[in-house]
Amino acid sequence: MASELVDVREGAQVYTGHACAFEEAVNLLKSHNLPDGLLPLDVIEELGYVEQTGYFWVKQTKSKDHYFKGISRHVAYAKEVCGYLEGNSLRKLNGVKAKELMLWLPIVEISQRDSHPARLFFKTNPGLGKWYPREAFVLQN
Repeated sequence: MASELVDVREGAQVYTGHACAFEEAVNLLKSHNLPDGLLPLDVIEELGYVEQTGYFWVKQTKSKDHYFKGISRHVAYAKEVCGYLEGNSLRKLNGVKAKELMLWLPIVEISQRDSHPARLFFKTNPGLGKWYPREAFVLQN
């Protein structure tokens, strides 16, 4: 029996151009109770979101290395970041890595749990995780 490939982007709302895509990215994060500065991307070409599944993707013109002063960490964002928005979490993330000591570790989940409303939990591929203060990821105007 032949297997059928399912396009995870089918039925997506797609926003193009930095101003429109950036505004929608901030709105999506806020609507899932996540800080608006969690994806500090410079020039967004496209944002897509499938409401039925929570799948999202963000394409930018080039990859970005961002330093979060509030947690003293470098985070690298690939040209395309994708994953699922589920509840108060970004799950199955691709395209995000954090520098810990001298290693770049892929971040696969970022969640805000009810037990710690002022903190975010960052989970890496091997299953290790760390809590950080939520206010470190708020957009600076």
